[in-house]
Amino acid sequence: MGLTTDWALPYPECNPPLRKDAGDIAQVRDLAEAMDADVQSLYDLAGQILIRPDACRMTVTATQTSVSNSPTFRPFYDAVTFDNSVGQEMSDTANGVLRILEPGYYLVGAWFLTSSATNQSMRARFLTDGSPAANPHGASNIITGTSAYLSMSQTIKYSAPAALSTEMISSTAVAWSITSRLWALQMVKF
Repeated sequence: MGLTTDWALPYPECNPPLRKDAGDIAQVRDLAEAMDADVQSLYDLAGQILIRPDACRMTVTATQTSVSNSPTFRPFYDAVTFDNSVGQEMSDTANGVLRILEPGYYLVGAWFLTSSATNQSMRARFLTDGSPAANPHGASNIITGTSAYLSMSQTIKYSAPAALSTEMISSTAVAWSITSRLWALQMVKF
């Protein structure tokens, strides 16, 4: 029995169109089973990447306020609104972060609604394991005299599992009052 060049699938070696004996049937069966296994593995891979990629959305359930004036504030994501990862492992409400489980490229996004007595040019950025993943986005859009809204999205490459969170930044110390939502969608799996 020979093997195909690209996929190493077994194929019967006979003199087509004639069969020398009934033993060729076992070789045809082996080819069919090998092809079936390869197609199933491709389907499983497509299911993980294209049909059902890891995705999660977390939120701050109630407005969070800071205990003191500070130029930065990190929302604590304490509720899950969507998590389709196996075992819902992307959402980590105990630590208030979203877990990136597998290396790959992720499309991530967040929005914030904050209130302050004055506009402080509030900005935000994504954090990976507590460190800045990119430059801050911003500045926020003023909705009313005391409320500002900011949304951001970005593609981030993760070489290893990590914790995704956010940070709000102001030009001066602010008494923070914030609500926020954070999400991630796996786009490419390494």
